Amino acid sequence: MKILLIRFSSFGDVVFTLPLAKALKSHRPGVEVAWAIEEPLAPLVDGASYVDRVLPARTRVWRHSLVSRGTRGEIAAFLRSARAFAPDLVVDAQGLFKSAWATLLVPAARKVGFGPGTATERINCLATREWVDARRRPHAVDRSLALAEQVSGRGGWDRLPDVSHLVRLPDVSVDAWLGERDGRPFALLQPWSSRGPKEWDGESVLTVSRTLAERGLEPVIKWGPSEEVRANRSEEHTSELQSRQY
Repeated sequence: MKILLIRFSSFGDVVFTLPLAKALKSHRPGVEVAWAIEEPLAPLVDGASYVDRVLPARTRVWRHSLVSRGTRGEIAAFLRSARAFAPDLVVDAQGLFKSAWATLLVPAARKVGFGPGTATERINCLATREWVDARRRPHAVDRSLALAEQVSGRGGWDRLPDVSHLVRLPDVSVDAWLGERDGRPFALLQPWSSRGPKEWDGESVLTVSRTLAERGLEPVIKWGPSEEVRANRSEEHTSELQSRQY
């Protein structure tokens, strides 16, 4: 059985979809899973034992130049790869228009996605034939696992994202930093986002950091090049917090 999993983005949601991919892979013998994902995020799933093929897409680039020859060529190449995989089942875990077109244009006998009450954009429902209602599941992991339950007919799937394939990757700076810690437990925070409304405010960062510290976990903020000033400002306001660039 071949399953095409569509979850193009974003970073956190891709991580929260890893349990779904693992459940789809393991729900019966002989399953092959291909994951359609934004090209910059492909390293998050490439090498996972439960993902057999990675199909990179560039929807964030394509939408700015849909009529250009280059964009049309890249979309056609993506669809050729997805169709060549010849899935028996397409699972749309995105719930948006940007995944609906791929779900619609890749032939499969069975197409599973979120229903009108769960899909972020209801137009997505036009591309699927089996709808899953996960409105009572507030966490993204549990919503995605509702799709696995629809496919497999059973529940009880592991909620913890399996990132063992990422942990095994060598990284000189990260490995050196971990070595300096000598096994001390920590929690890695990512309070900032490419979209302002999704970010934590400063007070929330400090509140969570202090709560973690009280429980014996050192809070560490992950920041990128454009977030250094905010990370340093947060670090200055609490002795429990340190920041780290990744």
